Amino acid sequence: MATAIWRSRPTFISSTFVDMQAERDWLRDRVIPELQERLRERRHHLQPIDLRWGVETVTTADQQAKELLVLKVCLNEIKRSRPFLIALVGDRYGWVPPEERMRAAVDEQGFRTDVAGKSVTALEIEFGVLDSTDQKRRSLFYFRDPLPYDQMPLETAALYSDAHNPVPGAEAAAARLQALKDRIERDPSLAGRVHRYRAEWDARQQRVTGLEQWGQQVLEHLWRDLDEETREFARQPLPSWQDQERWTLEEFVENRGRGIIGRVLITQDLLTLATGESPVSPRPLAGEGSGGWAACVTGESGSGKSALFAHLYRQLEGRDEVLVLAHAAGISPRSSQVDAMLRRWIGELARSLGGEDSLPETAKAEEVEQTFAELLTRVSSGRRVVVLIDALNQFEPTPRGRHLTWLPARWPEHARLIATTIPGVQSQALEQRRGVQWCPLPRLDQNEAREIAVAVCGRYHRRLNPDVLHELLQRTHSDGQPSAGIPLWLELAPARSRAADSCHPSA
Repeated sequence: MATAIWRSRPTFISSTFVDMQAERDWLRDRVIPELQERLRERRHHLQPIDLRWGVETVTTADQQAKELLVLKVCLNEIKRSRPFLIALVGDRYGWVPPEERMRAAVDEQGFRTDVAGKSVTALEIEFGVLDSTDQKRRSLFYFRDPLPYDQMPLETAALYSDAHNPVPGAEAAAARLQALKDRIERDPSLAGRVHRYRAEWDARQQRVTGLEQWGQQVLEHLWRDLDEETREFARQPLPSWQDQERWTLEEFVENRGRGIIGRVLITQDLLTLATGESPVSPRPLAGEGSGGWAACVTGESGSGKSALFAHLYRQLEGRDEVLVLAHAAGISPRSSQVDAMLRRWIGELARSLGGEDSLPETAKAEEVEQTFAELLTRVSSGRRVVVLIDALNQFEPTPRGRHLTWLPARWPEHARLIATTIPGVQSQALEQRRGVQWCPLPRLDQNEAREIAVAVCGRYHRRLNPDVLHELLQRTHSDGQPSAGIPLWLELAPARSRAADSCHPSA
């Protein structure tokens, strides 16, 4: 199966944190999803880099090491995101780290600048944009007009404006911020890249509102740049429905198979079944012994079946001696149709034999099934063929979809089938066939759950407080089973937690 090449477009979002939460939330919830949807058609991912949730510093005992790690992560992420950077500038200069830590971080990047009294936000802007002419053509600045500080409580106004903060050094910070704004606005290379906007202040809820017009402005500006960078992909000929299905599958595999943790034994067992290679420690799956031709992986929703499917696919796809026929039901409108799946596979089998799919569009279901069975037998006579299917329960509610009547009555000797599903009619239909090994997917043990929780937070450069992590691992569902035994629950719970260090500790 030919794989689609997906490209990533990281975009760094720079700002002070406390005063810009509403804008960052608006970008996350409104602007980014729309841009991601537009880029999907061009096989691109938009990857926003928002370090508001912080970096992994909780377990770093040395305060100096913590601060240095924060700075290194910020600069490395800016470098990775080039050329796209969005800077949100309000009325706060931001966290100013100790000079020696700042110097160590910029020296590691080979960046020469005066770091005395400089905030991390100012360094991000200088390193990410102002130091490079090329970066300026893809960077965007948004200056927020002053909020009604005279209508806010003093302590609230201090959170949003250095000029209204009575602490020592705030006046100097306000002056530095104004100098930074002036430098940005006077730079001729940034003409048309600097914009001002007005936000509202909700006195009752004590928060920034009225960001609709600004959000639309950011959407249009950023799409203009992304469109120019990805336009060549839009000019390519419209793909066939088969190619679209393959690309959708690739996207699904990329998302589900990212950073899978645990499931070592079951992965080894299934790979052994798929390839025929002996494991280090032989351990047959459940069912009719180790000589079967298929395995049915069952588990409740959210138990990690799709992640396992994606992991197996990635493990097998690069092997020259194996042809992988993969399918995930339910990921697109066409993916639930048995006929569409078989026709796509027929094309892949025909190409592996050096030919093309000659099956007419008007072929009946029986002819499609017979053609698939014949080609599967021919190809597998000289090469191992592994059929991978995720979510049998997502197929069309017809006899073909529910009872798997499309499966060849005589499965070829050198072909293998691995399918996942929630327990039900489909799993029963498959497990009733001789030579099918059943494989219930166990819940995660505590070590696997802990690793996943840590890894999920690590995607956002976070680390959960150990006490919070312990609480997550101790929670149970109404049936008394550990909540952390379900991978999907672990994906959602840490992401919603607020118990994380901030990238800018005093921002």
